[in-house]
Amino acid sequence: MFFYDIGMANQQANADTQEVISGRFEVKERLSGGGLSRLYRALDRETNAPVVIKVLDPEQRSGSNEEWPRRLLRFRREARILERLSTCPQVVNFVAADTTCALPWIAMDFLSGRTLR
Repeated sequence: MFFYDIGMANQQANADTQEVISGRFEVKERLSGGGLSRLYRALDRETNAPVVIKVLDPEQRSGSNEEWPRRLLRFRREARILERLSTCPQVVNFVAADTTCALPWIAMDFLSGRTLR
C-alpha cells in the first residue's frame, strides 16, 4: 500500500488490495520523493500503458504551513501547463490530473531509460 504512508484520501482498493486512483490508475511502486512532491509508477487501466503519478506531498500541508496555498497554486499551474504542452514532442505527455481533491495529483506518460542525473 503505497499511499497509506502519505494518507491518500481518494483511493479505492480492489480485491488484490492494489491502490487505484480515480478508478483508472493502478499504483505499482513508489519511484522517488523529495521537495514538494512524490512520484509513483502506475498502470493506466484505460490504455494499459505505464504512467507516472506525481502527488503533491501532504507533509507540506501539515501543521501551520502558510506556504500550502502557494504550493497548491503552483502545482495546479504545472498541471495546466503540462496539459497545454502535450502536443509538443519535447515534453512528456499529460494523461490526467485532479488538483482539487484532498491530495492533488498529475498523471503523465512513463519514460523508461536513464536518469538525467
